[in-house]
Amino acid sequence: MHTAITSLPAVESSIIAESPPPSTSVPVVDFKYTADLVLGQPDLITNLAGVFGYSTGFSSSNVGVSFSNGKLLLTDSISSRVLIWNSIPSVNTDRPDIAIGQKDISSTVSNLTSSYYLSGPSFVIESGGKLFVADTSNNRVLIYNSIPTSNFKSADVVIGQPNFTENLVNNGGVSATSLSSPRSIAIAGSKLLIADSGNNRILIYNTIPTANGAAADVVLGQINFSGNAANAGGPVSAASLSGLYSIASDGVRLFVADRSNNRALIWTSIPTVNAAPADFVLGQSLFNSTALGVGASRLSGPQGIAFDGTKLFISDSGDHRVLIWNGLPSSNNQPADIVIGQPDMITYTSGLTAKKMNTPASIYSNGTNLVVNDFTNSRVLIYTSIPTINDSSANVVMGQHNYTANYWGNPGTGVVATTIRRAREARVLTANKFAITDYFNHRILIYNSIPTTNQQAPDVVVGQVDFVSSVSGVTATNMSKPNSVATDGTKLALADFGNYRVLIYNSIPSVNGVAADVVLGQTTLTARVLNSGGPSASSMAWPYHVEICDGRLIVTDGSNNRVMIYNSIPTSNNAVADIIIGQPNVTAIAANTGGISAATMFSPSSVLCVDSKLIVADSSNNRMLIWNTFPTVTGQAADVVLGQTDFITAVANAGGISAATLAGPSASAMVGSKFVVSDSNNRRILVWNSLPTSNGSPANYVIGQPNFTENIANNGGVTANSFGSPFFLTSIDKYLFVADDRNNRIMRIPIE
Repeated sequence: MHTAITSLPAVESSIIAESPPPSTSVPVVDFKYTADLVLGQPDLITNLAGVFGYSTGFSSSNVGVSFSNGKLLLTDSISSRVLIWNSIPSVNTDRPDIAIGQKDISSTVSNLTSSYYLSGPSFVIESGGKLFVADTSNNRVLIYNSIPTSNFKSADVVIGQPNFTENLVNNGGVSATSLSSPRSIAIAGSKLLIADSGNNRILIYNTIPTANGAAADVVLGQINFSGNAANAGGPVSAASLSGLYSIASDGVRLFVADRSNNRALIWTSIPTVNAAPADFVLGQSLFNSTALGVGASRLSGPQGIAFDGTKLFISDSGDHRVLIWNGLPSSNNQPADIVIGQPDMITYTSGLTAKKMNTPASIYSNGTNLVVNDFTNSRVLIYTSIPTINDSSANVVMGQHNYTANYWGNPGTGVVATTIRRAREARVLTANKFAITDYFNHRILIYNSIPTTNQQAPDVVVGQVDFVSSVSGVTATNMSKPNSVATDGTKLALADFGNYRVLIYNSIPSVNGVAADVVLGQTTLTARVLNSGGPSASSMAWPYHVEICDGRLIVTDGSNNRVMIYNSIPTSNNAVADIIIGQPNVTAIAANTGGISAATMFSPSSVLCVDSKLIVADSSNNRMLIWNTFPTVTGQAADVVLGQTDFITAVANAGGISAATLAGPSASAMVGSKFVVSDSNNRRILVWNSLPTSNGSPANYVIGQPNFTENIANNGGVTANSFGSPFFLTSIDKYLFVADDRNNRIMRIPIE
């Protein structure tokens, strides 16, 4: 529970002089609250391990790569830009020549309402002299009628929105003209194909659109244009999709990395009717199977796919490798011929060398060169010839100065006790203990006293043997992408997000590298299976957040679109939850099963207990749900909704960004009597003077933006009152601790 603790040593407050307290009807919109302490950075205006100030570093995020007539094209998602090299780099630090989405290669402004700016682009491709960009966070695809030859080029056509000034998720509804987080693009002759990832579908346009807001002609993964459930709300099949990341085409065939189904699909011709089934599946023996595995014919969360006319390439992200088929696969589950990133087909360890990878994502080949986005290592690897043997070394690394560095941006400081790579949560454990989940360093940092100075060093690390290691793993002593921690004062619970499990330590760790005692979501402490045993009251898929309230353990089971409640902290592995909310029963896992309502969810990210109330950040529905009494039965409906005017609406910033709207809220906390919400996709925190009791109540203050109608990342710069992406929250006494995820820091903000 986010309970106020009063033993924090006195520290001089840096609250800006404030005007009289606001009324509940007239929101105050000034920089009333500002941070006075930072962890993970030397000061409040620095982001050494995050978005970079010049050309050679990359943020670890959606980096899409492709080639065009000797040029290299790359999307730098966190810096909201596309970079163009006029020739394929031959040395590690080659500088880009052109930036799209920014005024120059040193700018990183994110602007959501323009034909010039981008927000979180994840893919770029050229065809027929035109450039196509998946502008993911703006829920749109941009088309440039010619390859830009200078910085800050304006796009000519927008798809997924009616014009260049809107960026609504699904533009008010799922349709043939809407998009939600598009992640990849393919061109097949005169056809445009878009991986509409947030809607679990592929849209096909029979001709390249020349007008804004064009409608698609064919949809795959759904039976019609109004559906968007994972696997169309039913069992996995040859016609279903779930969490797809990448698509590719050679002009005749369609190749798809169907990530959440742990498989790749091949259509031998471009479909012309809705919901057409795929012809072949890779990574699974049958179309109705989604099992994880490692081997020449298995896949684990594949994110990238490419075909160069002869060879097929798949980035098998969960197994930290790229698989190569020397010819076009012609049968289901055909084994790959070559593996890179691993010494053989049965090894799946991550690493940081010229031969190793860590969660490779997008991939591209022009038949001569192979380029791999080595996602978690914050770099791009270039192979100057297509590998023909296992365990081949890359020839060029981009984004780092050498093959053993993985700074998240440039310059960087490496992994030490005081650095953070993607700060996910700061958490008060007890009156004198504090924890940080260091997501991409695969560790938990524990402080034996509440930090009171910038860059204060932690005392204990969990998940690693020391403070300079950052290896992921599936053991009792390792973890992968930890997201959240909670305690009852004695036991510690950890959301081990990347391993689809929750770990329980019978006491708060006091020495480095301690082993967990109990695992939930898996049968053993060395198992890593998505929804182990099938969707049930004991299985998990990407657990986001843990909370302990009055002896109960609560887990947000994000990809199963539900919250799991254990009436007591389990003492045995793979224990069964007692109550499920967000779904009508323990086997249902589809987003908004039965339709969006007070009893359904879509990717919930966190929970908060306040007295007898339960609050859930229903992130992909762009809302906060409040239960006035703690749920006691499965499927119990919420009583109050924030961010929307009713329980049947789920539009991001419905009606325009304001004091009453939300976009991807990730967490909430109470600071004294004030209720705060991290409105992550709007790069801000909203403050209510008290916990709202009616639907759609507007906030009283905004932190991180100058007013309620702007949502620019870092508000023009990294400062004490700006955010890259606020994530989880915790409070102690009058202080709010914010995990500013993409600025790789924890901020302390006094709130009175």
